[in-house]
Amino acid sequence: MTMIDLDKATLQWFNDHAAQGILITDAQLTIRGWNQWLETHSGRTAEEMIGRNLLEAYPDLVARRLDQAYMRALAGQVVVLSQRLHHYLLPMPPANPYTTFTHMQQSVRIAPLMTDKRVAGTITVIDDVTERVEREEELKHQIAVQEALQEIDRAILTLDLQECLQRLVHYTASLVGAPIAAVLLRDQDKLHLGAYVSGERRLEVSPVDAENSVAAWAIRHGQAILIEDLTEQGSHAPPTPLDPNSQCVVAA
Repeated sequence: MTMIDLDKATLQWFNDHAAQGILITDAQLTIRGWNQWLETHSGRTAEEMIGRNLLEAYPDLVARRLDQAYMRALAGQVVVLSQRLHHYLLPMPPANPYTTFTHMQQSVRIAPLMTDKRVAGTITVIDDVTERVEREEELKHQIAVQEALQEIDRAILTLDLQECLQRLVHYTASLVGAPIAAVLLRDQDKLHLGAYVSGERRLEVSPVDAENSVAAWAIRHGQAILIEDLTEQGSHAPPTPLDPNSQCVVAA
């Protein structure tokens, strides 16, 4: 096999089997290479993309100022785009439909293609790092949970009920991303706010409706309740939330 044949075979392998997206452009950023990985994950075929200008095919690159990365590559620099800063180069759906991300998270390297000591174009290598980022986020969440439990333990050791309840709602709201969280204390047939966090809002500290409130429903039925959209009442009006401005509420 000649060297030329070997080069062609190598390029064909990268085109058909590479586990990353490989995008090749000329010096005018006209797309000259669009491998199978890109076809699969972008939903755009090589036949459709080759011959098109990259910035015209993806105008959001200019809006996000990522065209500057290609200008630097054409000037001879190797550019690395971090997922933490940019999230992705080319918008693609995540490979896992059950992920929390709306776009595939990407780590990207853009490098100049050299011929006869001059820049003839660019090559872009795109790695799907969505799964790795999800694992990192899950680990951060687990660490946050452990730290929250330690803080609650410290509050319990103070034997100060109010301090304990306040830390409980603070860390609960922080962990689940809730703008409002509260602990209600049952006193005979009434419910009172024991502690709450609500950002800049102030909740009324008067007794909570013990019949129609969400908390009362959870107590009465002995189970958690989740109302994702309070505007969709259906045939029965949903229980009254603690804050009348709430759109989604959960109680347990």
